[in-house]
Amino acid sequence: MKTTFHFLFVLLACMILAGAAEDKPFQLSIVPESRSDQSSSISLAQDSQRKFFVVLTNTTDKDQPVFETWNSWGYQTVSFELILPSGERTKLCVKPQVFTRNFPSTYVIPPKGHQVFPITLDAEWEGAPDFGRPGQTKIKLTALYEVGETKESGEHKVWTGRIASETINVEVNHWWIQEVEKVMDFIRQ
Repeated sequence: MKTTFHFLFVLLACMILAGAAEDKPFQLSIVPESRSDQSSSISLAQDSQRKFFVVLTNTTDKDQPVFETWNSWGYQTVSFELILPSGERTKLCVKPQVFTRNFPSTYVIPPKGHQVFPITLDAEWEGAPDFGRPGQTKIKLTALYEVGETKESGEHKVWTGRIASETINVEVNHWWIQEVEKVMDFIRQ
């Protein structure tokens, strides 16, 4: 009897996990701008030209439409959570903008296919922590892909919800100076 109960319990747990996985047809991953056997890195600077990538993978055997990032439905779908050495968490989001031309266009990710988001963490992003000085800091980084439920998401059959990438350890090259005075202090030293 105990064996039957355990078997049914394990079977139920597997069915629940399989159902949860079906609810999210995507996997999200981060490709740092540089990687070695010892570390990975990204850059965070107001005038940064360096890119890293976030990859959204369709894990199903069906086409999956997603909103394109040039329109208001897809513009802020990718964001990041940073965990600083102090344990403090901060969220980086692309700044809101006004759309002069806007309609809910989609990009269809084929089965097992990808959409690649090139990311440049520059002045267009908000939520950057104040690192105090230019340099490098080891952080934990998680990419987030979030799509809110709207009339348009239903009309275009766009999946809605939230997916997080695996959290990775990276060195962030930060040249993000919050105030001009900090730059002057650094130069004076």
